[in-house]
Amino acid sequence: MSLLMDFVRNVQKLLGNKQDEYHPSLFTDSKNLVDKECHKRVMNLLTEAASLLPAQVARVSTEDENYFRCKGKGKRKLHGGWKPDIVLRDSGNEPLLFVEYESLNSSDVRVIDKDMWKYCLWEPKNGSERAPLLIITTLKDGPHSRYKLQWRNPTKYNWRHRGNEAAIKENPFRYWYTYFRSKIYPDIARLPITFANFNENVLSVVDIDLHQEAARNLANPVHVTDKEWNCDWPDTPPEVILVREKYKHFLRDKTDLGEIHLLLEEFWAEEQKTWQDAIGETWRSDYEKGFFKDAERVYNWQEAIRVIVTVECWWGAKCRIRAEKGASQFPAGWH
Repeated sequence: MSLLMDFVRNVQKLLGNKQDEYHPSLFTDSKNLVDKECHKRVMNLLTEAASLLPAQVARVSTEDENYFRCKGKGKRKLHGGWKPDIVLRDSGNEPLLFVEYESLNSSDVRVIDKDMWKYCLWEPKNGSERAPLLIITTLKDGPHSRYKLQWRNPTKYNWRHRGNEAAIKENPFRYWYTYFRSKIYPDIARLPITFANFNENVLSVVDIDLHQEAARNLANPVHVTDKEWNCDWPDTPPEVILVREKYKHFLRDKTDLGEIHLLLEEFWAEEQKTWQDAIGETWRSDYEKGFFKDAERVYNWQEAIRVIVTVECWWGAKCRIRAEKGASQFPAGWH
């Protein structure tokens, strides 16, 4: 932790000396997303801060190693490889600290998908101690009227947050960190993860007790609404509706995570078969990848039901887009 805090203090000192280059609008104006201007400048800042650390840091690398390369099957295949933005290494080339920086463009669901989960899936060599991870976000702690929510289409990172732009603009930091906290569960809580945030050009460590957040999330799961229980989505074949109803009720009140994950696998297989029987087509492979990515992160039955709701929302979005274009109900290639 001392190395991590020394790194943060170095960044803060450099910022104080470079106010003209790292002005507040660099971190809030979407025009700085062009050519990744904000990301490139901050990466230079972070690399310089790392170079000022004590002699125990023998080398600083930037995105030069895939910590797993998604060969084979299972979680690693689903998540893709992990390339931390910055890795501080000792004289034996072992990692001392990982740093992930997310600019205004990516301080969103990707903090969970790209940073926390991929770090969770990485295993140190030979059972050695896990190097800590510092996640740095870029979120204004106050009103931000020009905030733009990126990647909002179905299957993209932020599709669940469509329609919440007004709430995000009120205070992006508050909105997204409330979301981040809601996604911390025991497997994440056991990891040495620290958060920091650029509020304009001021960097501060964010006070998050991972164990406390995980305990709260387990003790107070989000209630499944009547809308989420409902499976009667427009333009959905009745036999598909029955499959979804069946598995939602199978999942209800289940406490064994192994059983929950197995039921989700069985649901997907039956969902695919039922679509095939109904219209001769199934969900495309990128949707399947998205389903299993969500499914493997489930930590209670309520979240499992929301994975099925996600599939329903995908179909609802497709129907809306087709209606806007005047297309038929089940055009070829929808899958």
